[in-house]
Amino acid sequence: MGTEELPGLVRDESKQRRLKIGIVGFGNFGQFLAKTFVKYADVYGINRSDKSNAAKQIGAKFYPSYDVANFLKNNLDVIIMCTSVISFEQMLGTLPKDQLRDCLLVDVLSVKMHPKEVMMTSLPPSTDILCTHPMFGPESGKYSWQGLSFVFDKVRISNPKRADQFLSIWDSERCKMVEMPCELHDEYAANSQFITHLMGRILGQQGLRRTPIDTKGFENVLNLVETTCLDSFDLFYSLYKYNVNSEETLRKLRESFALVERQIAAKEAYIAARAEIAMDERTNLLEECRAIIKEALATSTLQGATSDALVRKLLADRLDEEQKKGGQPQQEQQGGKQV
Repeated sequence: MGTEELPGLVRDESKQRRLKIGIVGFGNFGQFLAKTFVKYADVYGINRSDKSNAAKQIGAKFYPSYDVANFLKNNLDVIIMCTSVISFEQMLGTLPKDQLRDCLLVDVLSVKMHPKEVMMTSLPPSTDILCTHPMFGPESGKYSWQGLSFVFDKVRISNPKRADQFLSIWDSERCKMVEMPCELHDEYAANSQFITHLMGRILGQQGLRRTPIDTKGFENVLNLVETTCLDSFDLFYSLYKYNVNSEETLRKLRESFALVERQIAAKEAYIAARAEIAMDERTNLLEECRAIIKEALATSTLQGATSDALVRKLLADRLDEEQKKGGQPQQEQQGGKQV
């Protein structure tokens, strides 16, 4: 959607109270989101390492991890979990569940079924759950979010006005709003995001280097390697470990690799067989020519005719016999000419 208003979203900010958004995990991605969120909401960040200077520059308030009680005393409307996939469940467990009632919990992980299951089983029934995946980051969204995909699934929403107000932030920034079930997201991601990282990692092991004669295609390959290998291995592992579809993608890739190898071997065998057949045909032709020449020489001795004329006559007779049998004399082509 992006350039269109989402149904049910309130776009007149003057008529609504500013949201209070807490960001658990105020690292690079958390700060990246906060820089935009402060235009629409009061933002509070919490992190294990000190990010107070970064928060001050952004216009957010910072809390260290040990001060989670005061962090939650801000009566937060929305809490966004900006953690790694691996640490998501652990970090969610550090938040007192009784203080998450009547709050909207949001994740921004690259996989969706894992956080959905964790939140559904560990959060109070009164806690709203919104699973999201911004399909961009600090680099691709550095200057604008316009046209960049934002995937979301309203897993459990009892307060639709609050959820819509939060989603309106992304819509106001002209994101391409894609509402999609978590299950379908992971199915798509296994065949796009995971396989992209997988191929980048595999090609990265080849030690590929730029050369003076690189094609555009090879430059794209190197860009893929550089982009994926800059991400942590933990992210790559998470895309595999926490997406049930990734194992199937890996299996299909193995099968596809084996199939391509078989196709190459089959082509090699075909070319070798054609070459062997052509060699046999040449050998047979030479044998026939020798036989005709011997016959011509013998006949010329008996009849006193020139051997050249006899050879031509015998070859013509041989061609006539082939044509009567319905066969066509074989001719070889080289450089567009008959040889």
